[in-house]
Amino acid sequence: MSKLIVAMIAGLLMSIMSHTAYSAVFRCADEKGAVTYTDRRCAGNVDANVNSSTGAQRGKTPFHNAENNHQWIEAIRSPSGVYYVDGVVSGNKTTFQVDTGSTMTTLPKSMSELVRNCRPNMFHTALGDVAGCIGRIDVIELGQIRFQNVEVALLPDLKTPLMGMDLINRFNIQHSGNGMRLIAKGTEYR
Repeated sequence: MSKLIVAMIAGLLMSIMSHTAYSAVFRCADEKGAVTYTDRRCAGNVDANVNSSTGAQRGKTPFHNAENNHQWIEAIRSPSGVYYVDGVVSGNKTTFQVDTGSTMTTLPKSMSELVRNCRPNMFHTALGDVAGCIGRIDVIELGQIRFQNVEVALLPDLKTPLMGMDLINRFNIQHSGNGMRLIAKGTEYR
């Protein structure tokens, strides 16, 4: 169990260190409607600015789909190669960083009011021990796909919510152009 937590924290720290200077992620749309994520404000046609530290978002989410008995979401790759997907945590819109290095879905302290039954936990990381907690979220929605009673970690210095392997493993993944399609397991996509 402790090796699992150490592996999870190592992935989290890599994410924290790469995003420490940025408290916001911006979702931008070009003139053709193609969406990209960036750490800089959008120029021109802005679809939505997403402040990941607060979860505040304006605009609609164009990537979710459910048709012909398959459900999928589209994760968009930022210029730095990081994938993001829009979601809703207990009714609050946010943007998740898709993090294959994180064992479990992890939220920043700014979302602590959404986490119930949070048990204090020490996370042993490459940068030292970090005090956080492990609790539960009532609902995480990714497009039309809902996950209920999800166990999550809550860390104080995290800026962007992380979609960890606990959720990623519930999807089949297809890479396509500037994105990554996550298809809910048990459904088909052609």
